Amino acid sequence: MPGVTERADASVMAMDITAYERMQPSALVRARRAATWSRRPKPDNEKSAANALYDSACELLTAAQAMRAAAEREASTTAIAATLGCLDTSLSELTSVVTAMRRQALRDLAHRAFDTGKSAERVAVGETERAFSDLANALHRARYAADSMRERIGPQMAD
Repeated sequence: MPGVTERADASVMAMDITAYERMQPSALVRARRAATWSRRPKPDNEKSAANALYDSACELLTAAQAMRAAAEREASTTAIAATLGCLDTSLSELTSVVTAMRRQALRDLAHRAFDTGKSAERVAVGETERAFSDLANALHRARYAADSMRERIGPQMAD
């Protein structure tokens, strides 16, 4: 592929800064590039699973930054109700993400606690479980708030 240099652990594409990118905050441009242009190959192993999770989180950050920029533009109010509906569904998916991360973290911590037999490791399992539960509950509350807000302001925005 022209403009692509292969390395053992990454593909790097030659980049041209577009006029659109020049108008964006530099952090947004860096996050977008990190999320889309320097993808690592994804063989089926533990490191690629971690990279895939982190890459997806970077894409989420990029999308949130783009949404913020779009929300600040005039005439974006007609999309508020639909956007809140999408946020509701996205928060539901994020709750599922937290549940999956909780399951994996607890599995690994429980194995470590069993292997070492240290009480500090067992305490870490309990603390981690509570922290993930708190995060999942917060996301659930945010989802409810987004849905309630959509129901309240949706008819007003349609007028």
